[in-house]
Amino acid sequence: MWVRPPDRPGPRGNLPDLAIREGQWKLLVSRQGTRAELFDVLADPREQKNLAAEHPDVVQRLSAAVIAWDKSIPPRTADSPAEK
Repeated sequence: MWVRPPDRPGPRGNLPDLAIREGQWKLLVSRQGTRAELFDVLADPREQKNLAAEHPDVVQRLSAAVIAWDKSIPPRTADSPAEK
């Protein structure tokens, strides 16, 4: 699981804030649980085909996990070690 810094747009424009990888699946989702993008990174390593509509169960499960994780970690500040 990881958080995309808000000041870094992705290669396809403004990507969702959170990401999670589990096996073949990589999910990008906003902190509100919207804008889900689901990719089968084994079959589609360039992440060209969003499979979210075809696998709503995977989206729901991974979204819940990454949003819960994000809420459990301390917020990053300018003083956070990763920012220096």
